[in-house]
Amino acid sequence: MATVDTTTSGEAQRKPRADARRNRERILAAASAAFAEDGFDVGVAEIARRAGVGTGTLFRHFPTKLELEVAVILERATGMREALDLERALSDPDPWSAFEGLMTRAVEMTASDRCLGQAIKPELLTDPRLEQLRVEVFSGFEAVLARGRDAGVIRRDLAAEDIPVLTAAICSTMERFGGDRPDLWRRYLGVVLDGMRADGAVPLQPGPPAVGDLDKSCQV
Repeated sequence: MATVDTTTSGEAQRKPRADARRNRERILAAASAAFAEDGFDVGVAEIARRAGVGTGTLFRHFPTKLELEVAVILERATGMREALDLERALSDPDPWSAFEGLMTRAVEMTASDRCLGQAIKPELLTDPRLEQLRVEVFSGFEAVLARGRDAGVIRRDLAAEDIPVLTAAICSTMERFGGDRPDLWRRYLGVVLDGMRADGAVPLQPGPPAVGDLDKSCQV
């Protein structure tokens, strides 16, 4: 007796799309975990292995590794922007507490995630979605800094352009000395925060890097 195929054309079309969606999610999850642990040096073959798919499937979803990196960073950066909670910092009645909390959240996330630490690759900075996120976070930091400077609790010569440089400096200690001390960043954040206070501040020389200089530094 012949078997009758009762699958409708709509069901047949939906199944591949559902499978493709699941594969894409698995690839993104595997890449996200791999980049967080080992940075962008992880190869696509290893990511495909972790995701349980072939490299051909990976490249059907992400034709280049850069596209995969952008997708992961966009997801992580969006999460970071939400976790920074700039609105909470701006509404905190204590300007120093607002800034200290914002810096702590930023450094903690970056120190524990190599993916975020490498998000300033020049190729990634050309993506307009990532650039928009960067502008939003940068503007939020500038607003919180301005409140602290106006209140006299943050040194007046500290600029928003200094923040990514100092954050990178703190997080670099984790790569070399973190080892079995995942909270070591807190010690050096404390040193940096003390240097940001207005009390007893000695004028800084030279001035902060320009935004353009920060972009150029990514190309070294």
